[in-house]
Amino acid sequence: LKMILFCALAILLGAVVAVPPPPEDAIPCPYPAAADIQPCECLADPRTYQIYVICYWDMGNDSNANIAKFTEVFNHFDSFEEIYVIEMTCDESFNFVLDGYLNSTTTGRFHISYFTLEHFEPSEVIPGTQQFSPSAFLGSKDTLEYLKIDANHYFTPDAGMLAGMKSLVELQLHGLDSKNQELPSLSSLSTLRLLSLSEGSFPTLNNQTFTGLDQLMNLFLDNSQVSSIASDTFQGLPRLNQLSLTFNQLETLQPNTFSDLPNLAFLNLGNNLLQDIAEDFSGLSANTQILLQNNKIKLLAESTFRNFAERVMNTPLATGLVDLKNNPLECGCDVKWAVVDLQATKVFRNAQCKDGTPLEAVDQDYLNFFCP
Repeated sequence: LKMILFCALAILLGAVVAVPPPPEDAIPCPYPAAADIQPCECLADPRTYQIYVICYWDMGNDSNANIAKFTEVFNHFDSFEEIYVIEMTCDESFNFVLDGYLNSTTTGRFHISYFTLEHFEPSEVIPGTQQFSPSAFLGSKDTLEYLKIDANHYFTPDAGMLAGMKSLVELQLHGLDSKNQELPSLSSLSTLRLLSLSEGSFPTLNNQTFTGLDQLMNLFLDNSQVSSIASDTFQGLPRLNQLSLTFNQLETLQPNTFSDLPNLAFLNLGNNLLQDIAEDFSGLSANTQILLQNNKIKLLAESTFRNFAERVMNTPLATGLVDLKNNPLECGCDVKWAVVDLQATKVFRNAQCKDGTPLEAVDQDYLNFFCP
């Protein structure tokens, strides 16, 4: 449900590249024979002759037979150079397992524009870096616009799998595991506009993780066990419009975590463990919506929020806000600057003291008396 909501928002922002379905009047490919490529199907657009290959893998528990079948199916496309769309799922496979090599003899042979692989578990007999090898999309470096690999749990591709991609606009790699292998290098993906690395396992992000992605507009890093973000991690992303880091394990934010993000409209840090925030959000514009719902924030620290609140209040028609729903605010002297000095409570949406008092209803006379 979380990913559906995030992707719906991305669609509204106009950044998602939809995978084109076969046209209603698509015809079966004259070659290869349908019986030779089961359980895959090959369809052709009768006007453009673009090829669509759709595979509902039904692999059994014989890994060697599965690997042979996977290779055999792609071998039957021996006369093809271009395949417009390849879509694969493993819903019908034993334990959802995909036994097959994505390399220069299978998927890497073709010029592909759209590729999806969903609802699968990686092979138990092929190491991840060999199953998702550096040559998995070797022939598609100039053509691939959309790539989605969505594992049921975790998979570990080779770090060089994406190297040299020149046309990729949308990349979704769900279930990446960096425990025993570094994340795939993204630095060459200069055309990328949407990147989703959700549902993975990579505790640390640093200022090299997103280097080179200066066209990126939407970045999703939800539910990926992120517990540490280094300063300047997101620097060099001047067009970034949406950044989502929900359902992670963040307890603190370092200074300059979100430096130099002038076009960021949505920063979603909800459902973390945030309590200590050294970041002052000075790298964001007065139109950024900072979503901090369902964290453990107790203090409305002036050093954290005053700079941003002042800019929102002093910028005509600014849309910036800070959502603090379901945080246990103590509402002591730490809120005086916002409630009394700046009269800035409208910047803080859904802010409520732990005793149930809305922030805007905190007694100003009480604060003036006890917090001189």
